[in-house]
Amino acid sequence: MEDHTLSQLLPQAYYIIGGRIVPYNNTGSIFAPCRICVITLAGSHPVLQSGKTIKSISYQISTNCSRLQNKVSGKFKRGAQFLTELAPLCKIYCSDGEEYTISSCVRGRLMEVNENILHKPSILQEKVKGAGEV
Repeated sequence: MEDHTLSQLLPQAYYIIGGRIVPYNNTGSIFAPCRICVITLAGSHPVLQSGKTIKSISYQISTNCSRLQNKVSGKFKRGAQFLTELAPLCKIYCSDGEEYTISSCVRGRLMEVNENILHKPSILQEKVKGAGEV
Protein backbone atom coordinates (compact mmCIF):
# COMPACT_ATOMS: atom_id res chain seq x y z
CA MET A 1 0.00 0.00 0.00
CA GLU A 2 1.43 3.37 -0.97
CA ASP A 3 1.53 6.41 1.30
CA HIS A 4 -0.90 9.23 0.63
CA THR A 5 -0.71 12.83 1.76
CA LEU A 6 -3.65 14.52 3.40
CA SER A 7 -4.27 16.65 0.31
CA GLN A 8 -4.59 13.49 -1.81
CA LEU A 9 -7.00 11.81 0.58
CA LEU A 10 -9.06 14.94 1.19
CA PRO A 11 -9.20 16.73 -2.16
CA GLN A 12 -12.03 19.05 -1.09
CA ALA A 13 -10.73 20.49 2.16
CA TYR A 14 -12.67 23.14 4.05
CA TYR A 15 -12.28 24.92 7.36
CA ILE A 16 -15.11 25.46 9.80
CA ILE A 17 -15.09 28.89 11.38
CA GLY A 18 -17.86 29.95 13.72
CA GLY A 19 -20.14 27.21 12.43
CA ARG A 20 -19.69 28.22 8.78
CA ILE A 21 -17.80 26.22 6.16
CA VAL A 22 -15.07 28.31 4.54
CA PRO A 23 -12.66 26.96 1.88
CA TYR A 24 -8.99 27.17 2.99
CA ASN A 25 -9.16 30.06 5.41
CA ASN A 26 -8.57 30.23 9.16
CA THR A 27 -8.32 27.65 11.94
CA GLY A 28 -10.54 24.63 12.33
CA SER A 29 -10.95 21.28 10.71
CA ILE A 30 -10.59 19.78 7.28
CA PHE A 31 -13.14 17.23 6.18
CA ALA A 32 -13.94 15.09 3.19
CA PRO A 33 -17.28 14.28 1.55
CA CYS A 34 -16.96 10.74 2.97
CA ARG A 35 -17.67 12.21 6.45
CA ILE A 36 -14.13 11.75 7.72
CA CYS A 37 -12.85 14.83 9.48
CA VAL A 38 -9.20 15.58 10.18
CA ILE A 39 -8.35 18.33 12.62
CA THR A 40 -5.26 20.34 11.77
CA LEU A 41 -3.91 23.87 12.06
CA ALA A 42 -4.61 26.28 9.24
CA GLY A 43 -1.85 28.48 7.94
CA SER A 44 -3.42 31.48 9.68
CA HIS A 45 -3.28 29.92 13.16
CA PRO A 46 -1.20 32.09 15.57
CA VAL A 47 1.27 29.24 16.21
CA LEU A 48 2.09 29.09 12.50
CA GLN A 49 1.77 32.80 11.69
CA SER A 50 4.14 34.07 14.35
CA GLY A 51 6.66 31.23 14.09
CA LYS A 52 6.27 30.18 17.72
CA THR A 53 8.14 27.17 19.05
CA ILE A 54 5.86 24.40 20.30
CA LYS A 55 7.21 23.09 23.60
CA SER A 56 4.66 20.32 24.17
CA ILE A 57 1.21 19.01 23.35
CA SER A 58 -1.20 17.41 25.79
CA TYR A 59 -4.27 15.28 25.12
CA GLN A 60 -5.14 15.42 28.86
CA ILE A 61 -8.27 17.58 28.80
CA SER A 62 -9.17 17.29 32.48
CA THR A 63 -8.30 15.05 35.41
CA ASN A 64 -10.87 12.50 34.21
CA CYS A 65 -10.61 12.93 30.44
CA SER A 66 -7.70 12.07 28.19
CA ARG A 67 -8.07 11.75 24.42
CA LEU A 68 -5.30 9.13 24.55
CA GLN A 69 -7.67 6.78 26.41
CA ASN A 70 -10.01 6.68 23.42
CA LYS A 71 -10.45 2.99 22.48
CA VAL A 72 -12.53 2.24 19.39
CA SER A 73 -13.65 -1.23 18.34
CA GLY A 74 -16.03 -2.92 15.96
CA LYS A 75 -18.03 -1.90 12.94
CA PHE A 76 -20.06 0.67 14.86
CA LYS A 77 -16.97 2.23 16.49
CA ARG A 78 -17.94 1.34 20.05
CA GLY A 79 -16.02 3.16 22.74
CA ALA A 80 -15.32 6.25 20.65
CA GLN A 81 -15.51 9.49 22.61
CA PHE A 82 -18.35 11.71 21.41
CA LEU A 83 -17.29 15.28 20.64
CA THR A 84 -19.28 18.48 20.22
CA GLU A 85 -18.17 21.49 18.19
CA LEU A 86 -16.56 23.11 21.23
CA ALA A 87 -15.00 19.97 22.74
CA PRO A 88 -11.26 20.41 23.33
CA LEU A 89 -9.02 17.87 21.57
CA CYS A 90 -5.63 18.92 22.84
CA LYS A 91 -3.63 21.78 24.24
CA ILE A 92 -0.57 23.26 22.59
CA TYR A 93 2.05 24.79 24.90
CA CYS A 94 4.55 27.19 23.34
CA SER A 95 8.01 28.09 24.65
CA ASP A 96 6.92 31.72 25.22
CA GLY A 97 4.28 30.59 27.74
CA GLU A 98 1.31 30.87 25.37
CA GLU A 99 -1.25 28.05 25.47
CA TYR A 100 -3.74 27.18 22.72
CA THR A 101 -6.68 24.81 23.04
CA ILE A 102 -7.59 23.05 19.79
CA SER A 103 -11.30 22.28 19.58
CA SER A 104 -12.93 19.63 17.44
CA CYS A 105 -15.06 22.21 15.50
CA VAL A 106 -17.52 19.47 14.46
CA ARG A 107 -19.86 17.02 16.16
CA GLY A 108 -18.80 13.42 15.85
CA ARG A 109 -16.90 10.50 17.29
CA LEU A 110 -13.18 10.53 17.92
CA MET A 111 -11.55 7.64 16.07
CA GLU A 112 -7.89 8.27 16.88
CA VAL A 113 -5.37 10.92 17.81
CA ASN A 114 -1.93 11.53 16.37
CA GLU A 115 0.47 10.30 19.06
CA ASN A 116 3.47 11.23 16.90
CA ILE A 117 3.03 14.91 17.74
CA LEU A 118 3.53 14.11 21.44
CA HIS A 119 7.12 13.05 20.76
CA LYS A 120 7.85 15.62 18.05
CA PRO A 121 5.47 18.61 18.37
CA SER A 122 7.16 20.46 15.52
CA ILE A 123 5.37 18.13 13.08
CA LEU A 124 2.33 20.41 13.46
CA GLN A 125 4.33 23.25 11.97
CA GLU A 126 6.34 21.31 9.41
CA LYS A 127 3.63 19.20 7.82
CA VAL A 128 0.37 21.12 8.13
CA LYS A 129 -1.41 19.16 5.38
CA GLY A 130 0.33 15.83 5.90
CA ALA A 131 1.45 14.22 9.11
CA GLY A 132 0.60 17.33 11.14
CA GLU A 133 -2.98 16.49 11.98
CA VAL A 134 -4.10 16.54 15.58
